[in-house]
Amino acid sequence: MGLYVAVESVSLGLWTTLGPGPGLLPLILGAALFMLTAIWAIQTVVERRRGAVDDEAAAEPLDRIYVIGVVGGLIALAIAMPFLGFQISMAVFLFAELLVLGRQRWWIAAAVAAVGSFGVFVLFDRVLAVQLPLSSLPFLSGVGL
Repeated sequence: MGLYVAVESVSLGLWTTLGPGPGLLPLILGAALFMLTAIWAIQTVVERRRGAVDDEAAAEPLDRIYVIGVVGGLIALAIAMPFLGFQISMAVFLFAELLVLGRQRWWIAAAVAAVGSFGVFVLFDRVLAVQLPLSSLPFLSGVGL
């Protein structure tokens, strides 16, 4: 996959008169993905030849409740975002995940949720000029949420 991305990115153009072209970043990321995959494959082969400890015995047991909580939270976030907008739905998601699954104190979870949702919104909206979903509810969209 990485090699394909790297080869195809050349057709986008690596450099323009103004600076880096649209293909430069995909070339770098594709090459990095290819190299890291090769390193991982080599490490796997070397470990198997050495007769490494059985992976199943060394692996931690899967915490199904945690996985269900994260996936369920992401599904709820995707459902709520068109109605509540990015700021409120992300704040509630982060607060709930940190409080319930992360077992953080409520004030730490609230602070991280506020900075994580409103701070990211300001970064994307004001600095990067990328539009994030606003609330479709009139009373929330009226106040800019």
